[in-house]
Amino acid sequence: MDRRITRSFKIGNIGIGSNYPISIQSMLKVQNTDVEGCLNQIKELEKVHCDLIRVSVPDEQSLKTFEILQKNTYIPLIADIHYSYDLAYKVLELGAKKIRMNPGNMPNFANIEKLVSELKNNHACIRIGVNSGSINKSYENLNEVDKILQSTLDCLSVFENFGFHDIVLGLKSSSIETTIEANEKIAKLTDYPMHVGLTESGPLREGLVKSTIAISRLLEKGIGDTVRVSLSSSPIEEVNAAKTILKSLGLKKDVPELVSCPTCARTKIDVQLLSEKIEKRLMEIDKNVKIAVMGCPLNGIDEGKDADLGIAGGEKESIIFVKGKQVARISNENMVEEFMNFVHKYLEDK
Repeated sequence: MDRRITRSFKIGNIGIGSNYPISIQSMLKVQNTDVEGCLNQIKELEKVHCDLIRVSVPDEQSLKTFEILQKNTYIPLIADIHYSYDLAYKVLELGAKKIRMNPGNMPNFANIEKLVSELKNNHACIRIGVNSGSINKSYENLNEVDKILQSTLDCLSVFENFGFHDIVLGLKSSSIETTIEANEKIAKLTDYPMHVGLTESGPLREGLVKSTIAISRLLEKGIGDTVRVSLSSSPIEEVNAAKTILKSLGLKKDVPELVSCPTCARTKIDVQLLSEKIEKRLMEIDKNVKIAVMGCPLNGIDEGKDADLGIAGGEKESIIFVKGKQVARISNENMVEEFMNFVHKYLEDK
């Protein structure tokens, strides 16, 4: 599918815009007072190859935490700022590669001139991130889509007046249709990179379904340069979901694909548990490989023959197969570790 042509620039070591691959981001979900917890979550996000991490900076104490985090990760950090331009200036001095500001919570645009100066001095960019739930009351006579759109355009014009263009636009709602329409409209009016996602999408199952619909429909129209699947769940789940969406649409190649059978009376192993364990291990692999987890050797090997590598569960032993051909039998006692050894060996030899 053809991507919309946009401006392109760097967020730290990650390129953003149509000259670069679509990037994946998530957000820390640990209190900023828990520095060790924040660092541990960053390490987990590094393992699953997250491209960008957003960090809330709500107060002066958070600046100290941000400084520590900045020094302990190679992933560019995005400082999420609400209400305070002063915090934006200070976090840029600490090395933030990108600021996310919500115009609805920072309506005094007179401060943008200094913000532009600080952004330029520190070689950083900004996301104008507008959420339907926090629109300034001056737009209350407009419909939901136009509220988001006009709030974004008004803020954008101020940055442009000061000659600043390293800008990402993010227009979000908890409504799928509102989000899609707002993004479609602004994509026609500007050439800035777009951050796409659905805000307040819900807990894991509902959030995954709704976010996938919204994000996929936009990506299929070529709209979207960085993606976040916002869930009331682990940030690791957010990254894994985003990778799966991009992989399924053919927009990301370096991601494993996992298929598994729905199980039936022939099944001799716990396919759900096994596939979940293998899926978790595959999240750390950045290779294009298709893996099959099947519930029995009777039909499983043949049905999984399109996979590069698979496992078909038996009562006491399970069969490892490559391209539909049996290559080994392994005990069920330690099948996850043994199977993953085959996966890594297969990737080394590929």
